[in-house]
Amino acid sequence: MNISIKKRDVLWSYGSMALTMAVNLLLLPLYIYFFSPDMVGLWYVFISIGSIALLFDFGFSITFARNITYCWSGAQELKAKHVAFSESKEVNFSLLKAVLKACQSIYAILGSSALVLMYTLGMYYIGSLVGPNSRWEAYIAWAAYGFGIFLNLYYSYYISFLRGVGAITLANKSIVYARLLQMVFTIILLLLGFGIIGASIGYLIYGLGFKLFGHRYFYKYEHIGEKLRAAINLVTTSTADIFRTIWYNAWRDGIVSISNYISTQATIIISSFYLSLAQTGMYSIAIQLTTAVAVVASTLYNTYQPAFQNAYITKDQPRLRELFSFSVTLFIVIYWVGIFGLWLVGLPLLNMIKPNFVISDTVLWGASIMQFVIYYRNCYTSYFSCTNRIIYVKSFILSSAIGLVLSLVFMELFDLGILGLLGGIILSQLMYNSWYWPYKTHKEMEMSWIESIVKGIESALSKVKR
Repeated sequence: MNISIKKRDVLWSYGSMALTMAVNLLLLPLYIYFFSPDMVGLWYVFISIGSIALLFDFGFSITFARNITYCWSGAQELKAKHVAFSESKEVNFSLLKAVLKACQSIYAILGSSALVLMYTLGMYYIGSLVGPNSRWEAYIAWAAYGFGIFLNLYYSYYISFLRGVGAITLANKSIVYARLLQMVFTIILLLLGFGIIGASIGYLIYGLGFKLFGHRYFYKYEHIGEKLRAAINLVTTSTADIFRTIWYNAWRDGIVSISNYISTQATIIISSFYLSLAQTGMYSIAIQLTTAVAVVASTLYNTYQPAFQNAYITKDQPRLRELFSFSVTLFIVIYWVGIFGLWLVGLPLLNMIKPNFVISDTVLWGASIMQFVIYYRNCYTSYFSCTNRIIYVKSFILSSAIGLVLSLVFMELFDLGILGLLGGIILSQLMYNSWYWPYKTHKEMEMSWIESIVKGIESALSKVKR
C-alpha cells in the first residue's frame, strides 16, 4: 500500500512536538519555582538516567517501524540487510502479523529488564546524590518515574506500529493526548505541594495514556484489527526467525542510539561529577532548550521517514530525491530560526522568571552548535537506515568515544567546565561524521548539495503555493 504524507500528518507532527515542548518548557518555570536548585538538578538526573533506560529499546523501535513499512508496502519477505523490492503494493498481512507478535514479545522482555535495573542500581544511585533529609522524597519520586519509564519503553511499540503503516496523524494524536494528561496532572500535583514526586507521577500518567490511545488508534486504522484477525497464517517464520532477521540491524541501530546518547544526554551525567547540582541544572536546561529546537526542526524529516522507505522499496528515485531535499532544507532553516528566537526571546523570559538562574550566551550558542552538528548529520545517516543499511555504526562508536575522552580532558586537565564538555563533542563529530555522510549520500543520489538545497527550496515554495 502506498504511503503518502499529507498536510494533516505534518500539522499533527508539529502539534505533537509543540505539546512535548509545552510539557518540557511550560513546566520548566514551575520546576524552577517549586523545586530547590538541588531538586532541579536531581530532576534532570532522573531524565538522563531515564534516557539510559530507554536505550534498552536498543534500536528495535526504529528497525521494527522500518520493517513494518516494508510489509505495508507489499514486501513478501524481510531481509537482514538491504530490502526485497516490491512488485506488488498489496499489504502482506500474514507477514505483518508475525512481525507484530515478535515485536510485542521482545518489548515485554526489554521493559521488564529495564524495570529491574531501575529499581535496584538506579535507586541506589539516586540515594547517593541526596542528603538524608531528602532521601525518601527522592526514592518515592524515582519509584514513580521509573515505572513511567517502564510503561514508555514497553508500549513504545505502538509508535513503531503506527508510523510503520504511515498513520502519522494517529501516532501523534496518541502522543498529544497523553502529553495533555501529563501536563494537567503535573500542574495539579505541583500546586498541591507534591514537588518532584508530583512531577514523577505526571510522567507515569503519560505512559498510561499513551498505551490506551496507541492501542485504540492502531487496531482501528484501515481496519487493521479485523484484517489481522482474518489473516491466514501463511508465514512459517517463527518469532525467533524474525528476531534474528531484525537483530542484524537492530543492534546496530542500538549502538547508534547509545552513541547519540553519549554525545548529548550523557554529558549531563558527566557534568554532575565536575559541577555542582545547580550548575548541572543550568547546563541541563541549555541542553533541553536547544534539543527542543532541534527536535522541532527535525520533525518534518522524521514525519517523512515512512514515505522515504516506501519510495525506496518501490524504486521511485525522483520522489525520494524531492522528499529528501525538501526535508533537509527545511530542517536547516527551522533550526537556526528557532535558535535565534530562543536567544532573543527565550533566555530573557527565563531570566525574568528567576534572575539568579542565568544561562550565558556562550553556553547557549555552544549547545546550539553541538545540537546542529549532531542532528544535521542524522538527516544524512537516516537516508541509509531507510534503505536498511546501518553502515555508519563504526564511525559513530569511534566519534562518541573520542568526544567523551576530549570532554573529560578539557574538563579535568584544562578546567574548561561546560565549554570543554561541549567542545569535545563538537570536535569529535567534525572530524568525520559531519562531512563524510553528507558527501556519500549526495554521491549515491547523484545530486550535489547545492542541487539538493535548490530542489528543497523549490519544493517548499510549490507546497506553500498550494
